Amino acid sequence: MTPEDPIAATLAQLKPIEELAPVSSWPPAAGWWVLAAGILLLLIFGTPKLLNIIKQRRYRKQTLDLLISIETQFQKHQNTRQALNDVMSLMKRIAIGLYGREQAAALTGSAWIEFLDNALPQPCFGRQVPEELLTLRYQNNPQQADVKHLIKLSRHWIEQLDFKTLQPKHDNKYDKNVEVNHAEL
Repeated sequence: MTPEDPIAATLAQLKPIEELAPVSSWPPAAGWWVLAAGILLLLIFGTPKLLNIIKQRRYRKQTLDLLISIETQFQKHQNTRQALNDVMSLMKRIAIGLYGREQAAALTGSAWIEFLDNALPQPCFGRQVPEELLTLRYQNNPQQADVKHLIKLSRHWIEQLDFKTLQPKHDNKYDKNVEVNHAEL
């Protein structure tokens, strides 16, 4: 008999290594549950907020586009009275859309200017819009510089306005079929 190598004898006594069972992907670890819950909460509460921000930006862009079209029409036709009427009508429509017909529709003159200034944290019309500017639309030959100044102030007002207070559409039988015709402006 030949003496065996002690290392080989020890190795022969070893059993094969057992493979571990594969790691199951279900149920996920607690961290994944927390992450999923956080994403779900973000979607539930963040989506309406995001949609509201998109709505506000779209409304602001549409109103600024209307003001730009009024300014373009004024530069093209130099019709001061029409431009004044269009700017004042646009401002009134914005105010009614934001604050409701009851608060904004009947305002005129200095009460209207005060209302516009109160809509902003920093007033922009107040001293810059004299009472005469409000009556320019009724004059025979209004000045063009006044229209440009009013358009500039109106643009600033729209850009600074907080559109978070957008009123829901009222269920009014007279307002249901009203569409804004941008070509008229």
